[in-house]
Amino acid sequence: MNNITIPSIIRRRYNQCKDLSIDAFEKVEVNKNLYKGILNIDDTYEWDYSLVDPHVFPLVRNYLSRSNPTMSAIRLDVRHKEDVETRQINQEFLNWEIGELMMTTLYYRMYFSAYLAGRGYCKTGWKYEPALEIQDKDKDGNITRIKLLKDIVNRADAKFVRFNDILIPNRNIPILQEQPYIIEPIQMLVGDMVNKNQSYEDQGKKPFWKKTFLKKLKESGVTNKLLDYQMEIATDDDSKNEMAFKAAYVSMLCMTTKDGEIFYMPLEDDDTILNTDTENEYWHGHYPYIDFSAFPEDDEYYNLALVDVVGDLQIAATEILNQTLTNIRQINNDMWVAGSAAAQTPDWQFRKRPDGVIRVMGDTNQIQQIRTQDNTRAAITVSESLGNKIEKAGGISSLYSSGAASQTINQTARGAQIIDQNIDTNMKMIIDLFGEQVLKPTGEHFLALNAQYVTEEQTFSVTGKRGVKELLDIEPEQTNANFIVSVNSEKLQKQTPASRQASLQNSIAVLQDIEAKSQGAIRVDLTSAVEALIDATPEMENVGDILTTVDEQAGRDIAMIERGQMPEIMVRDSHEELVTAVNVHFEEFEMSYSEDIKELFTKYVEKHLRYMKSKQEAIMLAQPQVAEPSMQGGLGASMGFNPAQAGQQGLPENQRAYNLGKVV
Repeated sequence: MNNITIPSIIRRRYNQCKDLSIDAFEKVEVNKNLYKGILNIDDTYEWDYSLVDPHVFPLVRNYLSRSNPTMSAIRLDVRHKEDVETRQINQEFLNWEIGELMMTTLYYRMYFSAYLAGRGYCKTGWKYEPALEIQDKDKDGNITRIKLLKDIVNRADAKFVRFNDILIPNRNIPILQEQPYIIEPIQMLVGDMVNKNQSYEDQGKKPFWKKTFLKKLKESGVTNKLLDYQMEIATDDDSKNEMAFKAAYVSMLCMTTKDGEIFYMPLEDDDTILNTDTENEYWHGHYPYIDFSAFPEDDEYYNLALVDVVGDLQIAATEILNQTLTNIRQINNDMWVAGSAAAQTPDWQFRKRPDGVIRVMGDTNQIQQIRTQDNTRAAITVSESLGNKIEKAGGISSLYSSGAASQTINQTARGAQIIDQNIDTNMKMIIDLFGEQVLKPTGEHFLALNAQYVTEEQTFSVTGKRGVKELLDIEPEQTNANFIVSVNSEKLQKQTPASRQASLQNSIAVLQDIEAKSQGAIRVDLTSAVEALIDATPEMENVGDILTTVDEQAGRDIAMIERGQMPEIMVRDSHEELVTAVNVHFEEFEMSYSEDIKELFTKYVEKHLRYMKSKQEAIMLAQPQVAEPSMQGGLGASMGFNPAQAGQQGLPENQRAYNLGKVV
C-alpha cells in the first residue's frame, strides 16, 4: 500500500471502531454520573425533587480502599543458567523503576476505570528528561557557576489511558493483546512535537514528525478539535506566535498494528501520515497497552462493570426518595380549588399555598381543599428493601461501605469478622487478577524496554535492611529481558501491629525452646526474627539501630573506609570479629586500594587492637595477686636456710656431700 490509501484505511477503521464502541462509551457516562450523584432529568420528570440516593459512590469507594496493590512484589526467575549472575541486578533495577512510578495514583485510576467502565488501561514507554541545571552569570553574561538541581531521568515508564480513548475492531475477542490493531485518539502538544524533532536532529537522525505538517500548522493556524467526552480546554487564536504555537494541541489518531507499525494522522479530514518512521519503537512482540478487568468475560471485550450491578437499584432508590419527599410536601401543604369568581382573589390570601391554586368554573363560595393520600410509609418500606438488595448485589454491606451499620447486619464481633472475611475473599480474587493482568505484563514490558534503551551505565538506589539505602550500578550488557516474571500479591500484611508482635514473640520463644532441646544439633539465628519484632513496634521507628549484627557492622565500616571516612569505634564493639572480617576483605581487594585507603584500614585495625590490648590489661589487673617475698627464698633464706640443702644443714663442712643433680 502507498501513502495515499493508508490514511483512507485508517479513517474508515476509526469510524467503524467508533460505531462498534459507542454504546459501551455511553453506558460509562451514565455510570460516572451515578458515581458523582448526578441525575439527568427533563421536563417530564414527575416528582418535585431531583435528589440522588447515593449507593454507587460508597460501594466504589470501599472497593478502591481495599484494592491498593502497591505492596505486591514482582519476582524474576532465570530461564538459562548463564543469567543467574545478572538476575539480582535486573530484579533490583526493575523494583526501582516500578517504585519510581506514582503507583498508587496509576493503579487507583486503573481500578476506578475498571469498576465504572469495566476496563482500565495504561501505556508503557520510556521516560527521558535531561538534567536540570541553573547558571549564575556576571554582568558581562559569562557563566560563573553551574549548579545541578536534578540528574537526568532515564527509565521505563507507564501512564494511564482513558477508557474512551481505546478503540478495538473486534468485540468478540476479550483480550486486548489479540486485537489485530488498536486505535487511540490523542491530544498531542505541538511543543512536544517540535522538541522531539530537535532531539532527533541533535542525534543525527531524521525528524520524527514531518516538517511540512508543522510548517502548515504554523502558517494556517492550529484548529483544535476536542476528543469525544473531553472537557473544553483553553486555546490561543494566534498560533503564529511561537509561544502560542507550542502551547497548542493537535488532535490526531494513533493506530498501532500487530505487525509492530504505528501511524499518526490528524483527526480532522486531512489524509496525511504525520510520522516519518512508521516502525513502533515500543513494540517488543506486544502492544504497549496494558488493560485490567475485574470481571473478565469469555466472549465479550467490554465487560460488566461494578456499577452495572447496582446502578439500576440506585436509580430505583432515587425515584423512591424523590417520591417520598414529594408526598411529604403535598401532605403538609394543602392544595385548594376555587371557583371562577375567585379569579380576582390574590393567591396569598389562601391560607396554605405552596402548590398553587386550581381555578375551575363554579360557585364562588364553594372553596374546598384537595386531600392528598399518604403513601410515605409504603415508600420507606420499599426503600429499605432496595437497600438490602444493593448490599447483596454489591458484595459489601453498608457497615463497610458507608461506615454506619444497618439494622439487618449482625453487629457482634463474630458477625463483623464473618463479613470482613467475605469481603477479603472477594478482594483477593480482584488483587490476584490485577497481578496477572497488570503487574506481570508491566514487569515484562519494563524488562524489554531496559534491554533496548539502557545504553549506558545507570545508577539507582536500593533500600536494604531497616531502610538503609545504597547506590547500585547496572551496565548495558547486564540488562536482560529473558526472565520468567511472577507476582506475589500476598505480601501485604493484614495484621494489626499488636497481633504481629504477639505472633513474632511466640515464634521466637518456640525457636529458642527448639534450640535448647536439640542439645546442639540445631542452631537458630534469631537476628532476623528480632529485627522483624522491632520493625513491628511503631514506637521504635525513631529510636535508631538498636540491633546490629557483626556482619552488618563490618560491611558498613568497610564501605565507609572505601569512601575515605573513618568509622566510629566504640568500646562495646566486637573488636576481634570486626578485625577478622576487615582483614579478610582487605587481603582480597588490597591491590585495588590507594595508599590513603590502605592507611585508613591500618588505623582502623590498630585502634581495634588497642581496645583489645587494653581489655587484656584490665583483666590481668583484676586478677588476685600472690604476695611475693622481699628476698629470694623468703624469710628462711634471709636466715641462711636453703631448701635444696635442707638435709645437710647443720653438718660440719667436712661431712657435707656434693649435690651432683639428677643422675640418669
